Amino acid sequence: TPVRYEQLLGLMNKLAAAEKDAARYRWIKDNGQLGVGRCGVDWELYFEGPAPDNSAMIERHIDEAMQCK
Repeated sequence: TPVRYEQLLGLMNKLAAAEKDAARYRWIKDNGQLGVGRCGVDWELYFEGPAPDNSAMIERHIDEAMQCK
């Protein structure tokens, strides 16, 4: 079955978003510090930078921090 242009464009957009998410993940992994909490059961990931006002802004703050390194 032939692929329509709109389907191909949608897949390309999803791939670009996935590549950006992967770059953010690698940046967090490379620039974060892992901490162990209570009795080794909990864990936290820290990285320096401005705290986002809400979770919707996390990606923007990571993108800005990635530009500085």
